[in-house]
Amino acid sequence: MGHESRMIRILMLGAAMSALVFVCASGRSVAAGDEWAAVDMPPSVSTPDSAANQQAAASAGSAGADSAYTDLAVLPIVFYTPETGVAMGAAGAYFFKPHPESRPSSISAIMFYSQRGNLMVGLSPELYSRDGSRRIMIGVSYEEFPQSYWGIGDDTTNEMEEEYTSRSVGFEALVQRRFFRGVRLGLRYRFRYERLTDVEEDGMLSTGDVPGTEEHVVSGLGIVSTWDKRDNIYFSRKGTFVEILGMYSGGFLGSDYEYSRFSFDTRWFTPLIGEHTLALRALATAIAGEVPFQDLPRLGGAYLMRGYDDGRFRDEARVVFQAEYRSAYWRGFCVALFGSYGDVAHRLGDLDLGAFKHAAGIGVRYRLNEENFNLRIDFGWGENSSGFYFIAGDAF
Repeated sequence: MGHESRMIRILMLGAAMSALVFVCASGRSVAAGDEWAAVDMPPSVSTPDSAANQQAAASAGSAGADSAYTDLAVLPIVFYTPETGVAMGAAGAYFFKPHPESRPSSISAIMFYSQRGNLMVGLSPELYSRDGSRRIMIGVSYEEFPQSYWGIGDDTTNEMEEEYTSRSVGFEALVQRRFFRGVRLGLRYRFRYERLTDVEEDGMLSTGDVPGTEEHVVSGLGIVSTWDKRDNIYFSRKGTFVEILGMYSGGFLGSDYEYSRFSFDTRWFTPLIGEHTLALRALATAIAGEVPFQDLPRLGGAYLMRGYDDGRFRDEARVVFQAEYRSAYWRGFCVALFGSYGDVAHRLGDLDLGAFKHAAGIGVRYRLNEENFNLRIDFGWGENSSGFYFIAGDAF
């Protein structure tokens, strides 16, 4: 099938999914504005770009955690990760909280460019119904990203690093409905068109043997179940979060690759003394089928195994444990100590707990608003690697 006819099928599917999102989520017109309150970005789709987007949202949402409000903010953004270098751009967010007991909804837009040549433009509506029973997230993005590739597996070396640049267009839709207390079940659709615009001559990606090096489309549909009992979606002090995702990408959805993905993500937060907190996270991911290398579970970056470059290790299975101590706020500031323990393998059964990689670090948080949305500075150290992160939003 040619790309033109496949794109037509995917656009039709995307339109159908968009309609399904709004019909299933509300059962009525979205024009009933005060029916909607806030959503936090699902962990399965959360990215540094969405966090930067929330930097504007934090400014807009400063009217108070216990009051209804609407607000609009457009402001410059600056952040830093090892993968992007210094990035600068603009973000805008319209926040609306129609009821004091609701969570604040947002419709956000972002555009940034980094010193490494990363370009990203995105739009992200995130909504809850007022009673919290219905949830919608939609994300649309265009990206041009220089990145690094070290190969596949847990034994790749620093000397294997090669650079490539990709250009992609993405669309995601998530709709969930609460069926009983604290538990939501729903659908997630993901579309991504990607092609590599530059690879190193005589590198691993130049051979064409690695799935994902050719121009391709990934289109997948899955089921998501979420149990969320956190006290705060941005900086949790107590509660539990569990998300289970099963997703299939295949030809009948317009995908060039056929594979299945399963992930289990659990987070637990407990107070220690006063407002001091211990935060724990366990994440397991497994993939079966032919997978483009861009979609393989990976370690590193600002959210998983801080101290390693994003994608430093990748394979078809991944397990990561993270722990973080969070101090009480003092004049808007708090301190975090964190550690990670994880690895990748071809299959979950191949993982060896005794050979897991580790990372640790220290960070400072500054509270931007009464919703406890933070500006984050982290220093992380891995095995023969390190990373510095200056970004909005916490790791988990």
